[in-house]
Amino acid sequence: MGKIILKPLKSRKQLRAVEFENVISAGFTDDTEKFFTITFDLQNETRQDLTISFETRTPKVYFSEPYKE
Repeated sequence: MGKIILKPLKSRKQLRAVEFENVISAGFTDDTEKFFTITFDLQNETRQDLTISFETRTPKVYFSEPYKE
């Protein structure tokens, strides 16, 4: 088993260099760059979103329930 080291998310710029697999889309959802959403393909046309909110000083992460497109 490998060791994973997680670094705190400190700025929006860190997201631009990240590579993801099984991603349908990834990016800021508006011009204010307050919400960064990543949509994953889970299989069988099922998707799930991960959204990082920058509305407050500390970013918050939200997951959607899996859904069919």
